Amino acid sequence: MYKTYTIVGLLAFIFFSSFSTNLECEHAGSNIDFARTQTEKALDIKDINKSRYYAYKALNAIEKSKKQLSSCGCEDANKGIAEGTSDLKHAIKAQSLGASQIFLERSLDLS
Repeated sequence: MYKTYTIVGLLAFIFFSSFSTNLECEHAGSNIDFARTQTEKALDIKDINKSRYYAYKALNAIEKSKKQLSSCGCEDANKGIAEGTSDLKHAIKAQSLGASQIFLERSLDLS
């Protein structure tokens, strides 16, 4: 009887623990997709303040998903996302719409 409970317990542990990283990766992927759509919206808008707003929303989504990305083991993706994050920060700080759009396009290409 003890062996049965032990085996069922181990199988349940393995079964439930195997999905935790997949869910984190899916959540991180959805955040990255959201950041991509917000970056595209920022590129389409011709007002610098609204463009900054959407770029900030994209940056915030990426910052929230960094923990999930590190647990997924996506090292190559983390490097591209770090460079894209840097470009988003520069786009938010840019003084003109043209400069902001250059950084937004670079960020979109890296993600």
